[in-house]
Amino acid sequence: MLDYMIKLPNVLAWGNVLSATCSAIEHFCSHAPRISWRLQTEKWLSLLVSGGIEDLKNSETSLINLFCTMLSHAEPEQRSVALQQLGRIIHLASTAEVGSGSTMTSHLVTHTWNRIVALALYDSSMLLRNHAMALLTEYAPFVDKNHLRSFLASSDSILKGVGQLSCVIEEGYLTRMSLLLLSKACLYSSSEDIALIPECVWRKLENMQTSLSVELYVS
Repeated sequence: MLDYMIKLPNVLAWGNVLSATCSAIEHFCSHAPRISWRLQTEKWLSLLVSGGIEDLKNSETSLINLFCTMLSHAEPEQRSVALQQLGRIIHLASTAEVGSGSTMTSHLVTHTWNRIVALALYDSSMLLRNHAMALLTEYAPFVDKNHLRSFLASSDSILKGVGQLSCVIEEGYLTRMSLLLLSKACLYSSSEDIALIPECVWRKLENMQTSLSVELYVS
Protein backbone atom coordinates (compact mmCIF):
# COMPACT_ATOMS: atom_id res chain seq x y z
CA MET A 1 0.00 0.00 0.00
CA LEU A 2 2.83 2.41 0.85
CA ASP A 3 4.57 1.64 -2.44
CA TYR A 4 1.37 2.43 -4.32
CA MET A 5 0.54 5.64 -2.43
CA ILE A 6 4.01 7.17 -2.55
CA LYS A 7 4.31 6.62 -6.30
CA LEU A 8 0.98 8.31 -7.09
CA PRO A 9 1.38 11.65 -8.96
CA ASN A 10 1.12 14.68 -6.68
CA VAL A 11 0.57 12.56 -3.59
CA LEU A 12 3.06 14.76 -1.73
CA ALA A 13 0.60 17.64 -2.03
CA TRP A 14 -1.83 15.72 0.17
CA GLY A 15 -0.70 16.87 3.57
CA ASN A 16 -2.87 14.53 5.61
CA VAL A 17 -1.88 11.52 3.52
CA LEU A 18 1.81 12.33 3.87
CA SER A 19 1.52 12.65 7.65
CA ALA A 20 -0.13 9.25 7.82
CA THR A 21 2.51 7.84 5.47
CA CYS A 22 5.37 9.10 7.65
CA SER A 23 3.70 7.69 10.74
CA ALA A 24 3.26 4.33 9.01
CA ILE A 25 6.93 4.24 7.96
CA GLU A 26 8.01 5.21 11.49
CA HIS A 27 5.95 2.34 12.96
CA PHE A 28 7.15 -0.07 10.28
CA CYS A 29 10.88 0.56 10.82
CA SER A 30 10.53 -0.31 14.50
CA HIS A 31 7.95 -3.09 14.53
CA ALA A 32 8.15 -5.02 11.25
CA PRO A 33 9.15 -8.62 12.15
CA ARG A 34 12.00 -8.95 9.65
CA ILE A 35 15.00 -6.69 9.06
CA SER A 36 14.52 -7.01 5.29
CA TRP A 37 11.05 -5.54 5.74
CA ARG A 38 12.27 -2.80 8.08
CA LEU A 39 14.85 -1.79 5.48
CA GLN A 40 12.05 -0.87 3.10
CA THR A 41 12.38 2.56 4.77
CA GLU A 42 15.30 3.30 2.45
CA LYS A 43 13.13 2.93 -0.65
CA TRP A 44 10.19 4.85 0.81
CA LEU A 45 12.30 7.74 2.09
CA SER A 46 14.13 7.96 -1.22
CA LEU A 47 10.78 8.42 -2.97
CA LEU A 48 9.56 10.94 -0.40
CA VAL A 49 12.59 13.23 -0.61
CA SER A 50 13.43 12.77 -4.29
CA GLY A 51 11.92 16.10 -5.26
CA GLY A 52 12.95 18.06 -2.18
CA ILE A 53 10.89 18.72 0.92
CA GLU A 54 10.14 22.44 0.76
CA ASP A 55 6.53 21.76 -0.25
CA LEU A 56 5.90 19.47 2.72
CA LYS A 57 5.42 22.16 5.37
CA ASN A 58 2.01 20.83 6.44
CA SER A 59 3.62 17.53 7.36
CA GLU A 60 6.90 18.71 8.87
CA THR A 61 6.20 17.32 12.34
CA SER A 62 5.60 13.78 11.13
CA LEU A 63 8.68 13.90 8.87
CA ILE A 64 10.86 15.19 11.73
CA ASN A 65 9.52 12.49 14.06
CA LEU A 66 10.30 9.84 11.46
CA PHE A 67 13.92 10.95 11.09
CA CYS A 68 14.40 11.30 14.85
CA THR A 69 13.11 7.76 15.36
CA MET A 70 15.46 6.38 12.72
CA LEU A 71 18.47 8.32 14.02
CA SER A 72 17.89 6.85 17.49
CA HIS A 73 17.12 3.36 16.19
CA ALA A 74 18.92 0.40 17.77
CA GLU A 75 19.80 -0.97 14.32
CA PRO A 76 22.74 0.74 12.58
CA GLU A 77 21.08 0.10 9.21
CA GLN A 78 18.21 2.44 10.12
CA ARG A 79 20.59 5.10 11.42
CA SER A 80 22.59 4.81 8.21
CA VAL A 81 19.50 5.22 6.02
CA ALA A 82 18.48 8.33 7.96
CA LEU A 83 21.93 9.89 7.55
CA GLN A 84 21.98 9.13 3.83
CA GLN A 85 18.54 10.59 3.19
CA LEU A 86 19.23 13.70 5.26
CA GLY A 87 22.36 14.17 3.17
CA ARG A 88 20.24 13.96 0.02
CA ILE A 89 17.85 16.58 1.39
CA ILE A 90 20.71 18.96 2.17
CA HIS A 91 22.21 18.40 -1.29
CA LEU A 92 18.88 19.13 -2.99
CA ALA A 93 18.34 22.23 -0.86
CA SER A 94 21.87 23.50 -1.61
CA THR A 95 21.41 22.89 -5.33
CA ALA A 96 18.10 24.74 -5.26
CA GLU A 97 19.78 27.56 -3.27
CA VAL A 98 17.34 27.21 -0.39
CA GLY A 99 18.74 29.51 2.27
CA SER A 100 18.36 29.55 6.02
CA GLY A 101 15.23 30.87 7.68
CA SER A 102 11.75 29.43 7.98
CA THR A 103 12.24 26.76 5.31
CA MET A 104 11.26 23.14 5.79
CA THR A 105 14.90 22.09 5.41
CA SER A 106 15.97 24.47 8.18
CA HIS A 107 13.28 23.11 10.50
CA LEU A 108 14.37 19.55 9.81
CA VAL A 109 18.05 20.40 10.33
CA THR A 110 17.39 22.27 13.56
CA HIS A 111 15.30 19.45 15.04
CA THR A 112 17.77 16.69 14.12
CA TRP A 113 21.03 18.55 14.90
CA ASN A 114 21.44 17.22 18.45
CA ARG A 115 20.82 13.64 17.38
CA ILE A 116 23.41 13.93 14.61
CA VAL A 117 25.90 15.35 17.12
CA ALA A 118 25.22 12.38 19.41
CA LEU A 119 25.90 9.97 16.55
CA ALA A 120 29.12 11.79 15.64
CA LEU A 121 30.34 11.54 19.23
CA TYR A 122 29.10 8.22 20.53
CA ASP A 123 27.89 5.85 17.80
CA SER A 124 29.39 2.38 18.07
CA SER A 125 30.15 2.38 14.33
CA MET A 126 33.12 4.51 13.29
CA LEU A 127 31.70 4.62 9.77
CA LEU A 128 28.43 6.13 11.00
CA ARG A 129 30.35 8.56 13.20
CA ASN A 130 32.22 9.75 10.13
CA HIS A 131 29.00 10.06 8.13
CA ALA A 132 27.36 12.01 10.96
CA MET A 133 30.30 14.40 11.23
CA ALA A 134 30.29 14.96 7.46
CA LEU A 135 26.55 15.67 7.59
CA LEU A 136 27.02 18.25 10.36
CA THR A 137 29.39 20.20 8.13
CA GLU A 138 26.61 20.39 5.53
CA TYR A 139 24.09 21.37 8.21
CA ALA A 140 25.92 24.58 9.15
CA PRO A 141 24.23 26.91 6.59
CA PHE A 142 20.76 25.69 7.57
CA VAL A 143 20.79 25.25 11.35
CA ASP A 144 19.60 28.11 13.56
CA LYS A 145 22.08 30.42 15.28
CA ASN A 146 21.32 29.10 18.75
CA HIS A 147 22.54 25.62 17.81
CA LEU A 148 25.70 27.00 16.22
CA ARG A 149 26.32 29.15 19.28
CA SER A 150 25.90 26.15 21.57
CA PHE A 151 28.23 24.09 19.41
CA LEU A 152 30.98 26.72 19.47
CA ALA A 153 30.72 27.08 23.24
CA SER A 154 31.10 23.30 23.71
CA SER A 155 33.35 22.59 20.74
CA ASP A 156 36.03 21.10 23.02
CA SER A 157 33.85 17.98 23.39
CA ILE A 158 33.32 17.27 19.72
CA LEU A 159 36.89 18.26 18.89
CA LYS A 160 38.48 16.24 21.69
CA GLY A 161 40.50 14.18 19.21
CA VAL A 162 42.05 17.18 17.48
CA GLY A 163 45.76 17.47 18.01
CA GLN A 164 46.26 13.78 18.80
CA LEU A 165 48.34 11.86 16.30
CA SER A 166 46.82 8.57 15.19
CA CYS A 167 47.76 5.94 12.66
CA VAL A 168 44.13 4.84 12.35
CA ILE A 169 42.74 6.11 9.06
CA GLU A 170 39.16 6.43 10.32
CA GLU A 171 40.20 8.51 13.33
CA GLY A 172 42.31 10.75 11.13
CA TYR A 173 39.31 11.32 8.88
CA LEU A 174 37.15 12.16 11.89
CA THR A 175 39.71 14.71 13.02
CA ARG A 176 39.75 16.39 9.62
CA MET A 177 35.97 16.52 9.53
CA SER A 178 35.95 17.99 13.04
CA LEU A 179 38.19 20.81 11.85
CA LEU A 180 36.00 21.36 8.79
CA LEU A 181 32.91 21.51 11.00
CA LEU A 182 34.54 24.10 13.26
CA SER A 183 35.48 26.25 10.28
CA LYS A 184 31.98 25.95 8.79
CA ALA A 185 30.39 26.90 12.11
CA CYS A 186 32.66 29.96 12.36
CA LEU A 187 31.80 30.94 8.79
CA TYR A 188 28.10 31.19 9.64
CA SER A 189 28.52 32.72 13.09
CA SER A 190 29.10 36.23 14.38
CA SER A 191 32.40 37.32 15.90
CA GLU A 192 30.71 37.42 19.31
CA ASP A 193 29.71 33.78 18.99
CA ILE A 194 33.16 32.75 17.75
CA ALA A 195 34.57 34.25 20.95
CA LEU A 196 32.69 31.50 22.84
CA ILE A 197 35.11 28.84 21.56
CA PRO A 198 36.97 27.50 24.62
CA GLU A 199 40.63 28.43 24.97
CA CYS A 200 41.64 24.75 25.03
CA VAL A 201 40.43 24.39 21.44
CA TRP A 202 42.72 27.19 20.28
CA ARG A 203 45.61 25.56 22.14
CA LYS A 204 44.91 22.25 20.41
CA LEU A 205 44.92 23.96 17.04
CA GLU A 206 48.19 25.73 17.83
CA ASN A 207 49.77 22.45 18.96
CA MET A 208 48.59 20.76 15.78
CA GLN A 209 50.09 23.52 13.65
CA THR A 210 53.38 23.21 15.54
CA SER A 211 53.44 19.43 15.12
CA LEU A 212 52.77 19.71 11.39
CA SER A 213 55.50 22.33 11.01
CA VAL A 214 58.01 20.06 12.78
CA GLU A 215 57.03 17.10 10.60
CA LEU A 216 57.45 19.14 7.44
CA TYR A 217 60.83 20.42 8.62
CA VAL A 218 62.07 16.92 9.45
CA SER A 219 60.86 15.46 6.16
